[in-house]
Amino acid sequence: MQALELYVQLEQLRLHVDLEYRIETSADMDIGTEWIPPLILQPFVENALWHGLSRKQGEKKLHITLSVQDNWLIAEITDNGIGRKQATGKKALAAIAISKGMDITERRIKEYNHTKGIVAIEIKDLYDASRQPAGTRLVLRIKRSTSSTSTNK
Repeated sequence: MQALELYVQLEQLRLHVDLEYRIETSADMDIGTEWIPPLILQPFVENALWHGLSRKQGEKKLHITLSVQDNWLIAEITDNGIGRKQATGKKALAAIAISKGMDITERRIKEYNHTKGIVAIEIKDLYDASRQPAGTRLVLRIKRSTSSTSTNK
């Protein structure tokens, strides 16, 4: 999680984005014992920063939350960027790059989870009261594994 926070700070400087961001964990989660596959969240945070928030005018927000539900680690990445439709509509090449990155990471999560029938990644486009794009929320479901059982991964 520290690496993810440093990544957000670095991209904020590189992209010259004035960004309000939060990375939170639920009270019932012991981040010291939970194991998250390396760099699994980074591609989604990158997409939010590069494609949604860097091209947005006004206030820019990124919120990352981690929580646990039974045998699952739930990661939510929410931004108030320009939305997927507008982000990919301007550049077809960007849409292809986003799709490949999402596809690769989704396959990686599915292989890690070893569970059929579970949706590993859900993406929801957010809209304001006048039905204008207001960002994106992405939810990842990662099978829980504590650090004591993850030393060989």
